[in-house]
Amino acid sequence: MTPSAGPGRATGQVDYVAIENSPPFRRLRLTQRAFVIPAVSFGLIWYIIYVLMASWATDFMSTKVIGNVNWAIILGLAQILTTFAITLIYVAFANRKLDPEAAAIRCQVELELTQLGRPLPGQLAGGGQVAGGGQAAPADQSAGSCPIVRPDQPETTPGGAA
Repeated sequence: MTPSAGPGRATGQVDYVAIENSPPFRRLRLTQRAFVIPAVSFGLIWYIIYVLMASWATDFMSTKVIGNVNWAIILGLAQILTTFAITLIYVAFANRKLDPEAAAIRCQVELELTQLGRPLPGQLAGGGQVAGGGQAAPADQSAGSCPIVRPDQPETTPGGAA
């Protein structure tokens, strides 16, 4: 993952294509897709079943369960709850699996840029922020202070034990 690699790039400029083609980024995308594709498929199939039942199983959907509450209302509310559940599960998954991998990729790029003496994305050469520069590190923070955490390596405690 060399920030300055790639044809027509100035030395030290981030080569996002190289990052995208790197094994850590490919693993990150594969991990994300392994969750997103089944989750979206499940949600979509569940929604299509609900719509088809509302269209062709009208006798069942209009069956009252409790008072004036019928199956259509119960299953419609279940649609909403399913959407919230998928969202909450994805957020937990992203926090646990995706964010550490993305942080490791970001830290690696920042470390390489710092070693080349180049500003981080969103920073000016003097350390100031570019207008609308987003989430760049503060000028006094170097990439060396960004811990590189890799999911395939055990975390160590301050005492050095794994």
